[in-house]
Amino acid sequence: MCLPREPRLIFHIQKQKYEGNISSSDKIHLAFTCLKKQLPLQAEEESIIKNVSNLLNSVHEVQAIAELRKKQEQPELL
Repeated sequence: MCLPREPRLIFHIQKQKYEGNISSSDKIHLAFTCLKKQLPLQAEEESIIKNVSNLLNSVHEVQAIAELRKKQEQPELL
């Protein structure tokens, strides 16, 4: 077992400045708005894109896989 030389350091949390979330960026929001205007998607297509992006999120990953497997039965979407 390894312990720090100063055990109180285990309970010390360094302060960091919050720099925001990429999804709350105005530039990102504007880029997606422009993209949606240039390439409008149907509801099913948007659902697929949402599920693909959820694959990166461990909380939503299992549900996203299940939803995408359901979509495999619709070859017109692939």
